[in-house]
Amino acid sequence: MPVAPGWHTLVVLLILASASILGAYTRRAPLATLQHGRAVSYTGAMVFEWSIVGFLSFGLHKHNLRWRNLVSGCWGWPGPLNDLGIALVFLVGANLVLRGIAPTILAPRRSVVADIAPHGNFESALFLLLSATAGFCEELIFRGYLQKQFTA
Repeated sequence: MPVAPGWHTLVVLLILASASILGAYTRRAPLATLQHGRAVSYTGAMVFEWSIVGFLSFGLHKHNLRWRNLVSGCWGWPGPLNDLGIALVFLVGANLVLRGIAPTILAPRRSVVADIAPHGNFESALFLLLSATAGFCEELIFRGYLQKQFTA
């Protein structure tokens, strides 16, 4: 059984495709982060992600479903603690690998990374919020909604 009407899924896919194409186009243009500030870019990205989740909620409501119907898994404490442990091991390993390859691969791109990386405490806090938002919302969008919709 579909989790939302077909037209709803088509609109979601068009929004995601448009955002992807726009992102590829604006990447070649001067970075908007320098013109309007990183905080504005971070906030805009978060608003975009949550807007899609809100639109998905509208589609679910059309079929009398809740997010709980789409997201499965263990909601107890062992699961998140296990995930946190895996994330920490990955973080340490990834940093070791990146330190080894950074001089050869990342050096030519250092200015681009510096342009989008947070500067200061406020931007760092917003960037962490953006990272959490992206992880949470994209799991709902792709694994919770689209995967279930295409399976149905």
